[in-house]
Amino acid sequence: MKADAPPGPECPYCSARIPSWPQRLPVYGCTRCRRPLYLYPVRIARPQIYKIKPLFQLAKQLTAIAALWILIVIFLNFAAIQTVFCAVILTFFVHGSMDLADGYLGYKTSIDRTWNKLTPSGQVKLRAAMRMAGGGGLVVLAIFGVASILV
Repeated sequence: MKADAPPGPECPYCSARIPSWPQRLPVYGCTRCRRPLYLYPVRIARPQIYKIKPLFQLAKQLTAIAALWILIVIFLNFAAIQTVFCAVILTFFVHGSMDLADGYLGYKTSIDRTWNKLTPSGQVKLRAAMRMAGGGGLVVLAIFGVASILV
């Protein structure tokens, strides 16, 4: 009879076992899906207990919050249109670059997660290509936005 493997941390993206996390490194990459992962404390009162999350998920959540703030600023007319335009450009660039990187890694490793579900193996390449196309479109829009500000 074989002994079970000792419990340890798993990648939240692909569920692969993470053998060890280097000390004093907040960001580390999964060896199977190659996604960057980060540690964050569960509670402020107990900083020695951590959770592992994908870094792309954090970036996408921050861009969603930024988009909400941009809508509030536009609705309440708190800032000049040039400031809002710069915030939209930055949001497009960050979200687009995360989609480009996530799509590339999905295409390369054949592991993709959409809406917290692993994508079936027959659809991974198509979804990864669509994610790269969407991310590339956002990056191109951000570049055109920067060009229009500079002119």
